[in-house]
Amino acid sequence: MAVMKGPVASPVSGSASAPAAVSSLSCDWTSSASLVAQIQAEKLIVPDVVAQCANICQVAFNSTSAPGALAGEGIIISYFIQVALVCLFGALFPILIWLFNVFSWKVAIRRTPLLRKLQKSVYEINAFFSISLLVASIVRWRQAPSVMETVLISYVVWTQLLILTTMLFGQLSDNVMNKANLTWHWQLYYFAICIAQLATSCVVEVPHPGIYQDLAKQCHSQYGFTNLSALLPASEKGLMTLKWDIIGALGGLAIGIIGGVFAKMLLKFTPAWLRKHGEVTFLITILLLNITSAVANAVVTGNLRDTLRELSGDQLPDNGWSYGQITAILLWVPFFWGIAKETFSQYSVLGLLLIRANIRQVI
Repeated sequence: MAVMKGPVASPVSGSASAPAAVSSLSCDWTSSASLVAQIQAEKLIVPDVVAQCANICQVAFNSTSAPGALAGEGIIISYFIQVALVCLFGALFPILIWLFNVFSWKVAIRRTPLLRKLQKSVYEINAFFSISLLVASIVRWRQAPSVMETVLISYVVWTQLLILTTMLFGQLSDNVMNKANLTWHWQLYYFAICIAQLATSCVVEVPHPGIYQDLAKQCHSQYGFTNLSALLPASEKGLMTLKWDIIGALGGLAIGIIGGVFAKMLLKFTPAWLRKHGEVTFLITILLLNITSAVANAVVTGNLRDTLRELSGDQLPDNGWSYGQITAILLWVPFFWGIAKETFSQYSVLGLLLIRANIRQVI
């Protein structure tokens, strides 16, 4: 994916003449904000502006400074670890424990206490990491980053909201499927963070998305610039998030009311197996959808981060690895240390048993 950084050739699609308002442009914008402001104020035609000003694509999308810390190596790696562990311990964990009990897999059932200790560690670390990303997102957004970095921040905030709701729903599902005790302080804590993330997703918005969409399409078609239109939202990200949250809540409420009204009628046409396991089937379906959504958002966020680095000349925040980037990785060390410690202790116990057995055979 090539990004145009040097001098630009003439547009591919020749333009015979430009409107009078466009022909007087000086094309000496110092920032994308001043460019968009002039397009808005003078009601300029975007294709004609792009055709006249060869530097417009660099001004609109290329950044001369390094992106913020959210695009750093350490935070992105930690973010992917978070998504993987949340999918495993927040969504898959209740399903696996349920399957262990259904099929009476004794070896796996004996490991359940260890898995629950690891799950608690994931909940604790994830809560702290989510708050850190929330604060970092707000701070960076207030510093007026480039449009593509704003899109990255929006996806990070949205994914955190999805991750937190997955953890909440995972605990509720674990209670229904496996009779696990609900930790109400964690439920309330995660619910509070969800509200904060939702509020942030409604505040962090992409400025003038329609104009940037047109600029991205014209830059790609006329100059062969990187096609960024697919990565840009059609409207403000925050408003879209709030809109779909409201639609989803109302849709779920409507389905619940209709299901309650016609429950007896629906049961007549429902197979016996589904009547018996309908609740568990529903919970598993929602958990698997959460996993799919979290992974899809992580992939998009990774692609956005790569595009952002390319647009900024492959620059890294804080020269690559700073204190914050290293700390983001170290947050997950207690979890992996717990796995290593438990694994070592299990092998140690097994080794002692084998030694005792050998000694008894010798005697």
